[in-house]
Amino acid sequence: MRVFYQTICLLAICLISVRCSVKNTTIDSGLKGLYDFESTYLHPEFLAYHVDDQLTDIHYKIDASEILFSRESTTEPFRSNVQIKYEIYKPEGDSIIVLSSGTNKVSQAFDGSVNYGVLLGKFSVALEAENQAALKIVVRDDNRGTSVSTLMTLDKSSIYVRQNFLPTDNEGIPLFRYQVVGGHEAIVRCDRCLANDLKIYRNSDEIKLPPPPFSDSRLEFPSHQSGLNMDLPMQDKQIELNLTKGFYFITQAEDESAGLTLTVQDTYFPEVAEYNVMAESLRYITSRTEYENITTGHNERKRIEEFWIECGGDKDHARELIRTYYRRIQEANLYFSHIAPGWKTDRGLVHTVFGNPKKIYRSPSNPDWNTPETEVWLYGEEDNINSLTFTFRKVDSPYTDKHFVLNRDHVYKTDWERAVTSWRNGRIYTE
Repeated sequence: MRVFYQTICLLAICLISVRCSVKNTTIDSGLKGLYDFESTYLHPEFLAYHVDDQLTDIHYKIDASEILFSRESTTEPFRSNVQIKYEIYKPEGDSIIVLSSGTNKVSQAFDGSVNYGVLLGKFSVALEAENQAALKIVVRDDNRGTSVSTLMTLDKSSIYVRQNFLPTDNEGIPLFRYQVVGGHEAIVRCDRCLANDLKIYRNSDEIKLPPPPFSDSRLEFPSHQSGLNMDLPMQDKQIELNLTKGFYFITQAEDESAGLTLTVQDTYFPEVAEYNVMAESLRYITSRTEYENITTGHNERKRIEEFWIECGGDKDHARELIRTYYRRIQEANLYFSHIAPGWKTDRGLVHTVFGNPKKIYRSPSNPDWNTPETEVWLYGEEDNINSLTFTFRKVDSPYTDKHFVLNRDHVYKTDWERAVTSWRNGRIYTE
């Protein structure tokens, strides 16, 4: 598994060529805007589902508002003109080869058939059982001339991993982010499951806030084993769930080491539209007394507004602070969420307070040295003694592949206090 993740990281450098030589460990150089939503115009989402031992379906969702619809004449409807190109890579010795490739065209009329404002569809790729591969997808809007690349892992190493489960809502639309609105139903399909029953665990424990970067404490997430559990029989290779609160872990593995995790979020997630979330996320830049005053009692909205006006000095500047702060919270929710909302993770903490780093360096795991996959965020100029770096290491989890933990250190105390003070003085902190 670790060797394969190393290959995934190396592919970020070798995507252009069909075959490229790889020697030892390479580091992704200077990724910029990786977690900046506004840095790219297209934001397609993908979900892989292993239908059987030979085929894998790749479901896609493209926001229709990000696509330019055009028509050749006034008598014809406006149509999308999108190409989805893919290549599947796999390591072979010291090299990486392309196993297969293809192109799918999405030409959909804008006549009311665009469901929920998105383009939905799927295409199938060949991948045999007990294999792993890297899938590169390039989505191009030919009408507008814009494109974006996505790299994802296809993991068919066992029948227990997440991609053997297809979660959808009750209308059959895939849950691309593995998230459900509380009180809504989810349907989970598993064509490769051997067991007749699936184990279902639910944990509704409170997700605590991550401690500051200079703290001796560490962020800990709840386990499915401390929650409620039951066995649910499958009917026609699927089960139906009514999800309420917390996260659900669904597995057929005896050791419960792998499975599908679904989290329950509010209606507007990943956006921040509820005052309790707006208030709670202020904890990063408030004192304990201020935080308790904002989050207790009635009229949270009024106390939130008063806090930001005090920081900004007037309503206009307060609005600018609010837009930036909660946009960062939303970006954190988009990119870092797993069983916790993204803003409550270590990367979400740093992203919210410090903003997007100037560069991000990714290093693959190295089994020879027993080192995990890491991300290093650089704020400031490279090789500048005053620059600030945060290192996040990936931690194995049965729930997600997004669990990165910050290497905390007392040296961050001054930088953290400076960033918080900047916000409180009405200045948006950014390097």
